[in-house]
Amino acid sequence: MSIFSIVVLVVRGGLLLLGAIASYALLARALKISDKYGDETNIGTL
Repeated sequence: MSIFSIVVLVVRGGLLLLGAIASYALLARALKISDKYGDETNIGTL
């Protein structure tokens, strides 16, 4: 493997990990938000 391939692999893994953490955080926030704003507005996922 060349140095470029290793760098691309590390950057790809980092972005995948960052995306997974962000999606989990958004899902957790959407599930924890209360329904005090009403059913027609889902403020937690904005």
